[in-house]
Amino acid sequence: MTNYPYSQYGTNPNGGRNANAENGWGPYKWPGGVPIEMLGIAVFGDVRLQVRRELVELVMVLLKITETKYNYNLYGPNEKPPAGWCWGYSNRPIAGTTTASNHSKGRAVDLNAPNNPYTSPLVCDIAPAIVNTWERAGFYWGGRYSGKKDAMHFEYCWTPADVKRHLAYAYGELGGISLPPKQEDWLEMVSESQWNALVQQVSEIQLRLRGADTKPGERHEFVDMLQTIDADSNEAKYRLRGADTGPGQKHEHFDMLQGIDSQTAG
Repeated sequence: MTNYPYSQYGTNPNGGRNANAENGWGPYKWPGGVPIEMLGIAVFGDVRLQVRRELVELVMVLLKITETKYNYNLYGPNEKPPAGWCWGYSNRPIAGTTTASNHSKGRAVDLNAPNNPYTSPLVCDIAPAIVNTWERAGFYWGGRYSGKKDAMHFEYCWTPADVKRHLAYAYGELGGISLPPKQEDWLEMVSESQWNALVQQVSEIQLRLRGADTKPGERHEFVDMLQTIDADSNEAKYRLRGADTGPGQKHEHFDMLQGIDSQTAG
Protein backbone atom coordinates (compact mmCIF):
# COMPACT_ATOMS: atom_id res chain seq x y z
CA MET A 1 0.00 0.00 0.00
CA THR A 2 1.32 3.43 -0.97
CA ASN A 3 1.41 5.91 1.88
CA TYR A 4 1.59 9.51 0.67
CA PRO A 5 3.30 12.11 2.87
CA TYR A 6 1.22 15.13 3.85
CA SER A 7 3.61 17.47 2.04
CA GLN A 8 2.37 16.14 -1.31
CA TYR A 9 -1.20 17.35 -0.74
CA GLY A 10 -0.43 21.04 -1.17
CA THR A 11 -2.55 23.87 0.19
CA ASN A 12 -6.12 23.50 1.37
CA PRO A 13 -8.59 24.95 -1.17
CA ASN A 14 -11.26 24.99 1.55
CA GLY A 15 -9.12 26.74 4.15
CA GLY A 16 -11.30 28.97 6.29
CA ARG A 17 -14.48 26.99 5.63
CA ASN A 18 -16.26 25.64 8.71
CA ALA A 19 -17.48 22.19 7.73
CA ASN A 20 -19.34 21.80 11.05
CA ALA A 21 -21.47 24.91 10.53
CA GLU A 22 -25.06 24.53 9.30
CA ASN A 23 -24.15 26.26 6.02
CA GLY A 24 -27.77 26.42 4.92
CA TRP A 25 -28.49 22.69 5.26
CA GLY A 26 -30.95 22.99 8.11
CA PRO A 27 -30.88 21.58 11.65
CA TYR A 28 -30.91 17.90 10.66
CA LYS A 29 -28.25 15.96 12.55
CA TRP A 30 -27.66 13.57 15.46
CA PRO A 31 -29.53 12.67 17.59
CA GLY A 32 -32.62 13.25 15.46
CA GLY A 33 -30.80 12.58 12.21
CA VAL A 34 -31.93 13.44 8.70
CA PRO A 35 -35.47 12.51 7.61
CA ILE A 36 -35.31 9.56 5.25
CA GLU A 37 -37.02 11.48 2.45
CA MET A 38 -34.13 13.98 2.45
CA LEU A 39 -31.54 11.25 1.84
CA GLY A 40 -30.52 9.58 -1.39
CA ILE A 41 -27.95 7.04 -2.60
CA ALA A 42 -24.85 7.80 -4.66
CA VAL A 43 -24.06 4.64 -6.61
CA PHE A 44 -20.97 3.63 -8.50
CA GLY A 45 -20.14 -0.01 -9.09
CA ASP A 46 -20.41 -1.89 -5.81
CA VAL A 47 -20.22 1.29 -3.70
CA ARG A 48 -23.41 2.85 -2.38
CA LEU A 49 -23.16 5.93 -0.19
CA GLN A 50 -26.18 7.48 1.50
CA VAL A 51 -25.99 11.28 1.56
CA ARG A 52 -28.30 14.28 1.36
CA ARG A 53 -30.29 14.21 -1.87
CA GLU A 54 -28.71 17.47 -3.01
CA LEU A 55 -25.29 15.78 -2.96
CA VAL A 56 -26.15 12.47 -4.62
CA GLU A 57 -25.16 13.39 -8.17
CA LEU A 58 -21.98 15.18 -7.08
CA VAL A 59 -20.81 12.23 -4.96
CA MET A 60 -21.64 9.81 -7.77
CA VAL A 61 -19.51 11.77 -10.24
CA LEU A 62 -16.63 11.95 -7.73
CA LEU A 63 -16.79 8.20 -7.16
CA LYS A 64 -16.61 7.70 -10.91
CA ILE A 65 -13.60 10.02 -11.19
CA THR A 66 -11.86 8.31 -8.27
CA GLU A 67 -12.16 4.82 -9.72
CA THR A 68 -12.10 5.43 -13.48
CA LYS A 69 -9.83 8.43 -13.96
CA TYR A 70 -7.39 7.70 -11.14
CA ASN A 71 -7.73 3.90 -10.95
CA TYR A 72 -8.23 3.90 -7.19
CA ASN A 73 -10.40 0.94 -6.24
CA LEU A 74 -13.16 1.71 -3.74
CA TYR A 75 -14.22 -1.38 -1.85
CA GLY A 76 -17.93 -2.08 -1.62
CA PRO A 77 -19.65 -4.93 0.23
CA ASN A 78 -19.19 -7.46 -2.57
CA GLU A 79 -15.41 -7.09 -2.25
CA LYS A 80 -15.19 -6.45 1.49
CA PRO A 81 -18.28 -7.97 3.12
CA PRO A 82 -20.46 -7.39 4.93
CA ALA A 83 -20.53 -3.62 4.48
CA GLY A 84 -17.51 -2.61 2.42
CA TRP A 85 -14.93 -0.01 3.33
CA CYS A 86 -16.82 3.09 2.15
CA TRP A 87 -19.50 4.69 4.32
CA GLY A 88 -21.95 7.57 4.16
CA TYR A 89 -24.84 8.61 6.37
CA SER A 90 -24.73 7.39 9.96
CA ASN A 91 -26.76 9.02 12.73
CA ARG A 92 -24.10 9.31 15.43
CA PRO A 93 -21.85 11.82 17.21
CA ILE A 94 -18.16 12.29 16.54
CA ALA A 95 -16.34 9.44 18.27
CA GLY A 96 -15.78 10.14 21.95
CA THR A 97 -17.85 13.35 21.97
CA THR A 98 -21.43 14.60 22.12
CA THR A 99 -20.97 16.67 18.95
CA ALA A 100 -22.96 15.59 15.90
CA SER A 101 -20.83 14.03 13.19
CA ASN A 102 -21.25 15.35 9.66
CA HIS A 103 -22.12 11.75 8.81
CA SER A 104 -25.30 12.34 10.83
CA LYS A 105 -26.04 15.35 8.60
CA GLY A 106 -25.75 13.36 5.39
CA ARG A 107 -22.84 15.51 4.25
CA ALA A 108 -19.84 13.22 4.83
CA VAL A 109 -18.39 10.06 3.31
CA ASP A 110 -15.51 7.78 4.24
CA LEU A 111 -13.39 6.11 1.54
CA ASN A 112 -11.54 2.82 2.12
CA ALA A 113 -11.47 3.40 5.85
CA PRO A 114 -9.00 0.65 6.93
CA ASN A 115 -6.34 1.96 4.54
CA ASN A 116 -6.92 5.57 5.61
CA PRO A 117 -7.40 5.47 9.39
CA TYR A 118 -8.09 8.16 11.95
CA THR A 119 -4.60 8.50 13.36
CA SER A 120 -1.51 10.66 13.65
CA PRO A 121 0.73 11.08 11.78
CA LEU A 122 -1.16 10.86 8.48
CA VAL A 123 -1.62 7.40 6.95
CA CYS A 124 -3.23 7.70 3.52
CA ASP A 125 -3.20 5.72 0.28
CA ILE A 126 -5.55 8.13 -1.54
CA ALA A 127 -3.42 9.94 -4.12
CA PRO A 128 -3.05 13.73 -3.79
CA ALA A 129 -4.76 14.24 -7.17
CA ILE A 130 -7.88 12.43 -5.91
CA VAL A 131 -7.97 14.38 -2.65
CA ASN A 132 -7.51 17.64 -4.56
CA THR A 133 -10.42 16.78 -6.86
CA TRP A 134 -12.76 16.11 -3.93
CA GLU A 135 -11.58 19.29 -2.21
CA ARG A 136 -12.16 21.44 -5.28
CA ALA A 137 -15.61 19.89 -5.54
CA GLY A 138 -16.45 21.34 -2.13
CA PHE A 139 -15.40 18.61 0.32
CA TYR A 140 -13.20 19.35 3.31
CA TRP A 141 -10.68 16.53 3.70
CA GLY A 142 -10.16 15.06 7.16
CA GLY A 143 -6.46 14.70 6.43
CA ARG A 144 -6.27 18.48 6.98
CA TYR A 145 -7.38 18.24 10.60
CA SER A 146 -5.05 19.46 13.30
CA GLY A 147 -4.06 16.70 15.69
CA LYS A 148 -5.27 13.31 14.51
CA LYS A 149 -5.79 13.01 10.75
CA ASP A 150 -8.95 11.46 9.34
CA ALA A 151 -7.67 10.50 5.89
CA MET A 152 -10.77 8.47 4.93
CA HIS A 153 -13.12 11.40 5.59
CA PHE A 154 -14.58 13.96 3.16
CA GLU A 155 -17.33 16.37 4.27
CA TYR A 156 -19.16 18.90 2.13
CA CYS A 157 -18.42 22.33 3.62
CA TRP A 158 -20.39 24.67 1.34
CA THR A 159 -24.06 25.59 0.96
CA PRO A 160 -26.74 23.79 -1.06
CA ALA A 161 -26.59 26.65 -3.55
CA ASP A 162 -22.90 25.89 -4.18
CA VAL A 163 -23.52 22.30 -5.23
CA LYS A 164 -24.36 23.30 -8.80
CA ARG A 165 -20.97 24.93 -9.47
CA HIS A 166 -19.11 22.10 -7.77
CA LEU A 167 -21.02 19.62 -9.91
CA ALA A 168 -20.02 21.54 -13.03
CA TYR A 169 -16.39 21.33 -11.93
CA ALA A 170 -16.69 17.60 -11.28
CA TYR A 171 -18.21 16.92 -14.68
CA GLY A 172 -15.33 18.87 -16.21
CA GLU A 173 -12.87 16.62 -14.41
CA LEU A 174 -14.81 13.57 -15.53
CA GLY A 175 -14.14 14.54 -19.13
CA GLY A 176 -15.26 11.99 -21.70
CA ILE A 177 -16.04 9.29 -19.14
CA SER A 178 -19.79 8.72 -19.23
CA LEU A 179 -22.08 7.90 -16.31
CA PRO A 180 -24.60 5.04 -16.46
CA PRO A 181 -27.61 5.83 -18.67
CA LYS A 182 -30.94 6.68 -17.10
CA GLN A 183 -33.26 3.76 -16.54
CA GLU A 184 -36.99 3.31 -16.15
CA ASP A 185 -38.52 3.63 -12.73
CA TRP A 186 -37.65 0.31 -11.10
CA LEU A 187 -41.06 0.09 -9.44
CA GLU A 188 -42.54 -0.60 -12.88
CA MET A 189 -40.34 -3.71 -13.05
CA VAL A 190 -41.31 -5.12 -9.66
CA SER A 191 -44.69 -6.60 -8.84
CA GLU A 192 -46.56 -5.60 -5.70
CA SER A 193 -46.12 -9.10 -4.26
CA GLN A 194 -42.34 -8.95 -4.83
CA TRP A 195 -42.14 -5.55 -3.14
CA ASN A 196 -44.21 -6.73 -0.16
CA ALA A 197 -42.01 -9.80 0.21
CA LEU A 198 -38.90 -7.62 0.21
CA VAL A 199 -40.36 -5.28 2.84
CA GLN A 200 -41.14 -8.35 4.97
CA GLN A 201 -37.57 -9.58 4.56
CA VAL A 202 -36.17 -6.24 5.73
CA SER A 203 -38.61 -6.15 8.66
CA GLU A 204 -37.42 -9.56 9.82
CA ILE A 205 -33.79 -8.43 9.63
CA GLN A 206 -34.70 -5.31 11.63
CA LEU A 207 -36.10 -7.48 14.39
CA ARG A 208 -32.98 -9.68 14.47
CA LEU A 209 -30.72 -6.64 14.67
CA ARG A 210 -32.54 -4.75 17.40
CA GLY A 211 -29.66 -5.50 19.74
CA ALA A 212 -26.96 -4.41 17.30
CA ASP A 213 -26.75 -0.74 18.31
CA THR A 214 -23.31 0.34 19.47
CA LYS A 215 -21.79 2.93 21.75
CA PRO A 216 -21.27 6.43 20.27
CA GLY A 217 -18.60 6.48 17.61
CA GLU A 218 -18.53 2.73 17.09
CA ARG A 219 -19.67 0.95 13.95
CA HIS A 220 -21.42 -2.40 13.93
CA GLU A 221 -20.93 -4.70 10.98
CA PHE A 222 -24.54 -5.91 11.00
CA VAL A 223 -26.01 -2.41 11.11
CA ASP A 224 -23.76 -1.53 8.17
CA MET A 225 -24.88 -4.71 6.45
CA LEU A 226 -28.49 -3.61 6.79
CA GLN A 227 -27.65 -0.25 5.23
CA THR A 228 -26.44 -2.07 2.11
CA ILE A 229 -28.93 -4.93 2.18
CA ASP A 230 -29.25 -5.01 -1.61
CA ALA A 231 -25.60 -5.98 -1.88
CA ASP A 232 -25.89 -8.68 0.78
CA SER A 233 -29.01 -10.42 -0.49
CA ASN A 234 -29.09 -11.99 -3.92
CA GLU A 235 -32.86 -11.85 -3.86
CA ALA A 236 -32.86 -8.16 -3.03
CA LYS A 237 -30.22 -7.44 -5.67
CA TYR A 238 -32.36 -9.18 -8.27
CA ARG A 239 -35.45 -7.20 -7.36
CA LEU A 240 -33.58 -3.90 -7.22
CA ARG A 241 -31.56 -4.48 -10.38
CA GLY A 242 -33.21 -1.46 -12.00
CA ALA A 243 -32.58 0.87 -9.09
CA ASP A 244 -29.22 2.29 -10.25
CA THR A 245 -30.25 5.57 -11.77
CA GLY A 246 -28.71 8.27 -13.86
CA PRO A 247 -27.87 11.75 -12.56
CA GLY A 248 -30.73 13.48 -10.80
CA GLN A 249 -33.15 10.54 -10.61
CA LYS A 250 -34.62 9.68 -7.24
CA HIS A 251 -36.45 6.58 -5.93
CA GLU A 252 -37.97 7.03 -2.50
CA HIS A 253 -38.51 3.31 -1.85
CA PHE A 254 -34.94 2.38 -2.79
CA ASP A 255 -33.69 5.22 -0.61
CA MET A 256 -35.89 3.94 2.22
CA LEU A 257 -34.38 0.48 1.94
CA GLN A 258 -30.81 1.77 1.82
CA GLY A 259 -31.46 4.04 4.79
CA ILE A 260 -33.34 1.51 6.86
CA ASP A 261 -30.59 1.57 9.50
CA SER A 262 -31.73 5.08 10.42
CA GLN A 263 -35.07 3.54 11.41
CA THR A 264 -33.46 0.79 13.49
CA ALA A 265 -30.46 2.53 15.07
CA GLY A 266 -31.50 3.97 18.40
